[in-house]
Order: sequence, then structure tokens, then C-alpha cells
Amino acid sequence: MAGDVNATVTVFTPAPGGGTSQAATFVINAVFTGGSSTPTGPAITSISPELTPAGSSQFTLTVNGVRFSSNSVVKWNGTDLATSFVSASQLTATVPAGLVAAAGDAAVVVYTPSGNNQGTSQQATFRTVSAAGTITSLSPNTIAHGGPAFTLTVNGSGFSQNTKVIFDGAEKPTSFVSSTQLRAQISAADIATARTVGVKVKT
Repeated sequence: MAGDVNATVTVFTPAPGGGTSQAATFVINAVFTGGSSTPTGPAITSISPELTPAGSSQFTLTVNGVRFSSNSVVKWNGTDLATSFVSASQLTATVPAGLVAAAGDAAVVVYTPSGNNQGTSQQATFRTVSAAGTITSLSPNTIAHGGPAFTLTVNGSGFSQNTKVIFDGAEKPTSFVSSTQLRAQISAADIATARTVGVKVKT
């Protein structure tokens, strides 16, 4: 829509004794977004997965959004990926293992070269994390021996859903909070004696 549209509204009553009323004006306002009356070009709402450990094998990236076309292409840091059109709201793309060989962030966009939805979407960020993850702090980082079971919070980076906490060489029940935090259940038996314990994470 190029601008506001004025519609003329009248009331008509058929004969006998009828007629047409005077005209009233009804205004349909145009809604402008970014200088255009209607959105154009593709837009990303989410990607799945959003991260993977460094050194992962080739995988399929699902890109969700709006205004995708059959000629839309998913780009990874400017490189075209082999893209399959699923629907106007979903694309899938093949991410080669070489693109996730090392930890780092990648810019993911959807580009449509021609047609009604021509343009480039906003950027989504895909994160390749350290395969092992990195611990920056523990909470608590000391506890009295002989105490009850407790929850150990592990802060760091590069964690994923399948990252586990290793406490004194044994894998512990681990809850994924975020890519920067894990929580592990430590039993009373684990702290029955006084000693220094090594804590690490494994993906």
C-alpha cells in the first residue's frame, strides 16, 4: 500500500420513500515499517541447533522464519550452504564439518536473490564451542567433609546439553542451565573424607 486510502461510505434505502444518504469518509491508514508499507525480504526467527562442539561432523541446520522462497539460500559467514526449501517459514541447510572445526561464532543469514521476497535477512548467530568446555569458577568451591549432599554449580563457557560434570573422576548427574552454567548433584559419600577433589567437564 503506497499510502492512506479514503473510502466513501453511503447508506441506500430502496423505494418507496428511499434514497441515498450523504457520503461519509472512511480512512484506511497505511502502516509503514522501515520506510516500506509492507515487509519485504526474508526474516529469521530462530535456528536449530544454535551451537555445536568444535570438531563435530557435518550436520543439518534448520532455519525458521518468514517470507522464504524456493530460491532462498542460507549463508554462513557469507558462504552459500546447500539449502533445501521446506516452506515459506522453514529452510534446511547442510553445514560441512570444516565450518565447525574450531570454536567461534558464525553469522547466518538467508538471501533471496530475486522475486517478491528478494533481500537479505537479519543475522542469526551460530556458536561453535570448545569440545570440552571451560570452567571459570565453582560454587561452592569448598565444603566441610562429612556434610550432606549438595548441588555444585559449575560456571564457564562452551557447555551444551550433553556436557557432564566429572567430580573426582566420576561422572555426576548434571543439569544444563546454559552454555555458561551447569549444576551437578554431589552425594554425601563424595565428600565423606577431607581431600582436594578435581572437577572437570566432559562433552
